[in-house]
Amino acid sequence: MINNKNTNVVKNISNENVIEEILISPESDSIGIAFTSSVKSNFHVLNIVQLLYSMNDDSYSPVQELATFSFQNYEELKEFIQKLPRLSGIDMLLLLNPLKSNSSLQN
Repeated sequence: MINNKNTNVVKNISNENVIEEILISPESDSIGIAFTSSVKSNFHVLNIVQLLYSMNDDSYSPVQELATFSFQNYEELKEFIQKLPRLSGIDMLLLLNPLKSNSSLQN
């Protein structure tokens, strides 16, 4: 969901990363997120970056990295991007704070 404002954030995002999608908040068109991807050690890495609109530059600029996820293949990465806007707040909290693999709570 990209609006009319200039979404030229490429100059401020690492050359290693490909911009997969940009979403602008339906509540405030001055903030959004960019989904960027790269390949590292045979994993597809997805970075979720917060964007802020600048009236002076008439563009969105990255503010901070919100989360990073890795996937076995590119199709999983793209599927995650499509599902993310529909996740509940609880689901997102669980994704951001997964249980450790040796946790006794997983039994």
